[in-house]
Amino acid sequence: MEKKFTGEKEWTEKYCSFHKTDSHNTIECNSVKGVIKQMIEARELDQEYLARAKQKKNQWIRPKGQSADQNKKKKAAGKEHVRMIYGGPEGGDSDSQRKKWGCELYVGSVAFDPRRKQTRRELVIFTDRDLPITGEDHNDPLVITMDMGGVDVFQVLVDTSSSVNVLYLEAFEKLKLCRTRHEPLKTPLFGFTRNSVEVEGTILLTCELGTRNMVIQKQMRFVVVNIKCVHNAILGRPGINKVHRIISMAHFCMKFYTSGGIGQVRGYQKKLDLAISKL
Repeated sequence: MEKKFTGEKEWTEKYCSFHKTDSHNTIECNSVKGVIKQMIEARELDQEYLARAKQKKNQWIRPKGQSADQNKKKKAAGKEHVRMIYGGPEGGDSDSQRKKWGCELYVGSVAFDPRRKQTRRELVIFTDRDLPITGEDHNDPLVITMDMGGVDVFQVLVDTSSSVNVLYLEAFEKLKLCRTRHEPLKTPLFGFTRNSVEVEGTILLTCELGTRNMVIQKQMRFVVVNIKCVHNAILGRPGINKVHRIISMAHFCMKFYTSGGIGQVRGYQKKLDLAISKL
């Protein structure tokens, strides 16, 4: 059967990028081979250049003698870390105590008694009335005043990332507490500095939060450390959970249940102090 001529050039699957023609392929082109031979004889092409030419375009080659693990270690060595306070006596202060604590952890239950009827509590809510005078546009940490052992202690930082309650030694001495009340603690703390911090010991204090008839009183254990700090103490997760506290950073306060109703403690604001000092 006679093939009809359509006027369009048929695709030959051949193309020479040197001559810009489809009569042959570049790899088969004698002219290209001659040019490459001349460049090699003139030492314009070395073996390293030819090896690189064989690699795929945009392919990254790892330098010799450098592994992926070495790269990670190199990056990690020059990178700073923002740490939080952790460690302390959670679960015990010795291997045997921690092992016993781990065995006693709740895993699950096959059978259980019906749930007891829960006491209905007043809802804890935050409204615009709870906003600070300076408004919700603030970046201050939540720093409060708390009664510790019958003394109002200012500059107590509320820190949900701290695994322990912390009392700085300077504040401990101002409270006129005797060092014999210290209970020894072997487990160090981490997060204050790059290294671990040896603690002076722990102490159990009666703490109060709230005002008027809406006050809650709890026994809280603090880890005493000999470090200079702008705060007198840190109220960590153990203390926060002890009073079932609900925190709102936008409203710069926290609320909790008391026998007289919903108690509240407001934070200490730098903006407000600056505004008053300018009056």
